[in-house]
Amino acid sequence: MRNYDSRKHRRDFFCYVFHEYFGGDFELFSETTGYSAAQARNWMSGVIAPRKPTLDYILHSRFAPEFKIVCEFKEVDGEKPTLTQLKKHLGSHVKEPGIYAFYDARAQLLYLGKAVKLLQEVYNALMQRTDVVILPSGIANKRRQRWELVTYISAYYVPASSHRDHPKHVESLMLRISKPPLNKQIGKLSKVKRPKLA
Repeated sequence: MRNYDSRKHRRDFFCYVFHEYFGGDFELFSETTGYSAAQARNWMSGVIAPRKPTLDYILHSRFAPEFKIVCEFKEVDGEKPTLTQLKKHLGSHVKEPGIYAFYDARAQLLYLGKAVKLLQEVYNALMQRTDVVILPSGIANKRRQRWELVTYISAYYVPASSHRDHPKHVESLMLRISKPPLNKQIGKLSKVKRPKLA
């Protein structure tokens, strides 16, 4: 172990992680980890070596990122264009993965879903017909579309990786706990599959 250069190995490891998992994108790296582009450049050039806790944090930020609130209890007005409202509520997260929830007028959870791209899948889920809610026979003009039942939506950015489908696992856990009336399944938790040895 006499030839082991900890500083060089930590720099090399940082360069590998930066290019392999952040695509060499300084903006993505800064947004994900909170470290500046200048810090990343210093680590890559060898001016300073990243410490082991720093490398651990960078890996954690990439593979076990924090969930972010996109919107919570935003009203959906049935008299206004739905897609326009969703674009406003989801903002810059329209094409990102995540979890979303639909609530009725009393803010009771009706439906929970996961999305690869939030905007399109939230919209599709809202437009689906539902026969799950049973209303008394005396009620005329029964509401059959989800958007007629939904008053509020919430959405959360939940990143996925090639090995861990965080959105699916979060959705499954929440379904098992809350059992929303418009969901037909209660969620299935599965183990992470390890890649085969080469």
